[in-house]
Amino acid sequence: MALTFDCIGYDKMTITIDRTWDYKFTNHLAPTKNKKERTISVDPQTMKLMKELYNDVRKNSLKSKVKNTKNLLFVNQLMVPSTVEGTNKMFKKIRRENGIKEITSHNLRHTHTSILLLHGLDIQCVAFRYLE
Repeated sequence: MALTFDCIGYDKMTITIDRTWDYKFTNHLAPTKNKKERTISVDPQTMKLMKELYNDVRKNSLKSKVKNTKNLLFVNQLMVPSTVEGTNKMFKKIRRENGIKEITSHNLRHTHTSILLLHGLDIQCVAFRYLE
């Protein structure tokens, strides 16, 4: 929920997760529970989708009286941060439009880890870098 546009490394084809959205108490960005940064590599098609999402959110922000001051990726048209359910709904729409198999946004983390293991990365390295 706390993915911001500065987390997207368009030139390096990466996404960095270094914070969370505290929807229970403060309704603001907060450090991840273990204070670790996770950077994942993404393919060109995913990066293209991220650019399209950025453009859509930017256009909506320009139309809205309320601005996306936190630069969040997952906001509704009123620039309110999306809920997990809202994010999965948007993700489902994007998946369908692009012929991507069904998966939730949370499952992406585990899928990425599985792919790393499949490609021969050491399990301790993957666990330290991505799962803690």
